[in-house]
Amino acid sequence: MGLNKETILRATDKGLSVFRHFIPVPFQTGKNFLNPLDEDKHASCNIFLDRKHDCYRLKDFGNDDCSGDCFAFVGKLTGLDCTKDFVQIMETINHELHLGLSGDNDYHPVMKGDTVFAGG
Repeated sequence: MGLNKETILRATDKGLSVFRHFIPVPFQTGKNFLNPLDEDKHASCNIFLDRKHDCYRLKDFGNDDCSGDCFAFVGKLTGLDCTKDFVQIMETINHELHLGLSGDNDYHPVMKGDTVFAGG
């Protein structure tokens, strides 16, 4: 299968598996938790199924800049821009979740601070 937005969403339960992989704390859909991208002191973030776009999204009621689908979330987490680096974001998801959606072998880690994230 080719690497594109639709195949990733199909392979990851509409993006839910991506959130589960990258969010370091257990969460339940529709229940608020602390946003791992923000210095949250109050649980104001949740994952919900966006029926209009047929994918899971993160909504942060305290900081809308942190809201978005799984691609936007991985982009923010790895320091990649969803507009310019979408292919790298898809490659990161593909590699990290071992989806096997492409035959590329051009995997290179992205450094952000002292942490290594998958990406290009």
